[in-house]
Amino acid sequence: MNHSEEEERMMTVAEVADYLGFRPATIYSYIKNGKIPVYRASGRWRFKHSEIEEWLRKNTKQADDLLESRHQKKTDSFFSSEEPEEEANSLKKRAMLLLRDVGILSGLEDREMWSLSDAMEYAEESYGDGEIVIFNTQKMNSFLIVENGVLTIPLGAGENVVTSKQDYRRGNILGLDVMMTAERTSYFTATARDDVTVMTYSFDAFLNRRQLKDSLKIKLLANIAGLLADENIRRMKKIGMLQEKSIRGRILSYLLQAERKAGGSPFELSDNRSAIASHLGVNRSVFSNELNSMRREGIIDFDRNIFTICSSRNELAEYRKRKRTEEKKRAERVRETEKRKEELL
Repeated sequence: MNHSEEEERMMTVAEVADYLGFRPATIYSYIKNGKIPVYRASGRWRFKHSEIEEWLRKNTKQADDLLESRHQKKTDSFFSSEEPEEEANSLKKRAMLLLRDVGILSGLEDREMWSLSDAMEYAEESYGDGEIVIFNTQKMNSFLIVENGVLTIPLGAGENVVTSKQDYRRGNILGLDVMMTAERTSYFTATARDDVTVMTYSFDAFLNRRQLKDSLKIKLLANIAGLLADENIRRMKKIGMLQEKSIRGRILSYLLQAERKAGGSPFELSDNRSAIASHLGVNRSVFSNELNSMRREGIIDFDRNIFTICSSRNELAEYRKRKRTEEKKRAERVRETEKRKEELL
């Protein structure tokens, strides 16, 4: 990819926030007030890289230094090297780009990336709609990263007799936790939804190749440990959400987590309504109806996938406390009714 192509690429809100060193909430404020060049594409906000750099030059005193440092980082790096565009080289670069995007290559120097790219074993695999990619109890020697499409893992029964599922999209990793166990046996079944392409990586090639220095292996293990810790935290948060008895409680928990991650309101949800409903184990239509009810009550506001939590945290805490009290009273009434029935019988 040449420099002009890089400048014209489209960026997301999260990417622009990271690029400028701002919170996503600040970017949304700029959008609302017309202070930054932006486009609407498929219901999402998108930015041209070249226009953001021009905007930065006009609005930031340290723009020249910042732009120079960002461009310097790209010079002579592994990913900007001009290899022949043969199929093998193209596949290798895609495999390394996926590893970089998920964070496995964080902190690696260029020479270490070259060393890893020569040592690792990888393959690109495609699956059709409904095909099983990984089955429960399967022995695994590789982990995978989703390149295109969606993989689905059922998690159990949810509200309204809807199966709670975890969807894995581009950039999501599967099997990395399994690789860190002694048995290396899958505990889940992953099924393709529509057409799916994944990149598989031999785990042993990451750690057992003699040509890789110990210092590089330590960096890789540290990055993997960090990714697994983050995934464990996400799972614990999801367990917390699914323990909410009410649909509204689950939705509020999800939105509050998204708000904290974005640094405040307003914030953008990356998943569509169907995916979020599936994630929460809630019927899609029931989920939409509850969102509309919460908007009418002034708890939240939204425009497509841009959400704002209107009520303060104290008000939300009071609301949830009031709901729990009502549930306890309702349960107590049911117990009293059952007791009276037994006495009459």
